[in-house]
Amino acid sequence: HVCVTWISSGDAIAHSYYAPGEKVTPLGTSKRKGYSFAGWYSDAALTQRVDFSNFLMPTSDVNFYAKWTSNEFHLKGLAKSSGTLTQHWTRTNYVNRLRISRYSSRVTIRPLRYTSRSKIFIKTQDGTYRAMSSIKITLKRGETKTIYIKCVSQTGSRYTSVYKVLVTRNR
Repeated sequence: HVCVTWISSGDAIAHSYYAPGEKVTPLGTSKRKGYSFAGWYSDAALTQRVDFSNFLMPTSDVNFYAKWTSNEFHLKGLAKSSGTLTQHWTRTNYVNRLRISRYSSRVTIRPLRYTSRSKIFIKTQDGTYRAMSSIKITLKRGETKTIYIKCVSQTGSRYTSVYKVLVTRNR
């Protein structure tokens, strides 16, 4: 018999044995918090998806790699009418700093989506999130305002990422 090694997140999670020419049955998938299973692949780079409907076991051992896609939906970026934007987006910290000139008292921020499958909400002064394509902010010299932008997936399960934008007007 020939061995199939099932690999997920870099670790071998199971081994199956088949005779050469035998039809291979895909391993059931485990859950991974924050991710959705996206199929088994025959290469570690996850470029060659395996079609198990017609896959027959070869004469040598094979590895199959689990592909996982993040359930987080992120902003592609922020468009702004003025100022210098510094983005610090990591997996756990979505903070953006927007600094505008002391000569400019208003700025418009427009969140950009990665896909049409996500919806953008902006937190208003009354503390509620509203579906908005942009927000206009007026600032006094030296003032900083915090804007929260929520990006929500519109597929199956609803996943959310919240971004914090600190907007400061120079003195």
